[in-house]
Amino acid sequence: MLTKNLSLHTEHGTLYHMDCSLFSEIRYFRDSFDTTVFVFPEKPSFSIPDRVFLMQDGSDNDFRSLLFTLSDEILTYQGDEPPEAGLPRYYVRGTTDEMPESRSNFRVYVSFQTMVWLSEESHEESITVKDIGTGGFLFVSKKEFTPGAVISAILPDAREPVFIKAKIRKRRPIRRDGLFGYGCQFIEMSARAEAKVRQFVFQTELLQSKAKAETLL
Repeated sequence: MLTKNLSLHTEHGTLYHMDCSLFSEIRYFRDSFDTTVFVFPEKPSFSIPDRVFLMQDGSDNDFRSLLFTLSDEILTYQGDEPPEAGLPRYYVRGTTDEMPESRSNFRVYVSFQTMVWLSEESHEESITVKDIGTGGFLFVSKKEFTPGAVISAILPDAREPVFIKAKIRKRRPIRRDGLFGYGCQFIEMSARAEAKVRQFVFQTELLQSKAKAETLL
């Protein structure tokens, strides 16, 4: 049962289908660590997909999305909002295991260019890594890639660059024309490469936290 005033507690975002096509503009709020409530102003006349990507509003989120599994039950809510806004609201719950603060999904937002090689091709392609974690990374590129493809890349390091391999798991939505986004999972990682990636991720997080704290002083 919902008890929140939706005017005060919801944020705005956009939902995308799994093929990254637009599904719906949405209001939403987090109901628990892994559960989010998606609020529709009218009862959806279309079928609710099993899974969607959520992108929050704001240019800071142009490359960030979360994958949700949606309930197939559409519920009705009559809130305690002002009379002119007190129309019935329809909502659907969604769950995700991609919350950034989850240690199993820990990642940091970055922006650096590197080169990748597809396993079946010899020429290299330029990509820009937008986030990276201990299990994989998100990159954007002007080139379209095929989910399932295996890529090799060089992770920049001031002292000793690291060679990594990853499998493109799925295309992910981004809000920049002419660019495509892809989520990748590390594969065939040596102990040395895994340690270097973890070191890079946690050092980057430490530097970002320090810089953020300094801006608040």
